[in-house]
Amino acid sequence: MTFSITVHDQSIRKAQTRGHKKFFQVPSDMQDAQTMEREEGALQEGMKELKIDGEIVTLDSYLLEGIKL
Repeated sequence: MTFSITVHDQSIRKAQTRGHKKFFQVPSDMQDAQTMEREEGALQEGMKELKIDGEIVTLDSYLLEGIKL
């Protein structure tokens, strides 16, 4: 299953104007160990392929911490 998210966040728009890029892996649920392993693997693969930093963003982490740029 594939999900897409749109983030309307002032810090994201500011980062884009500075040319900052970051890879975000956005899983729907991280409770299952297999899901967590798959998402972390996808994050590592995406960061390596794109040669940029990245992070996993869940709804809980976004609400508690926002997105770290």
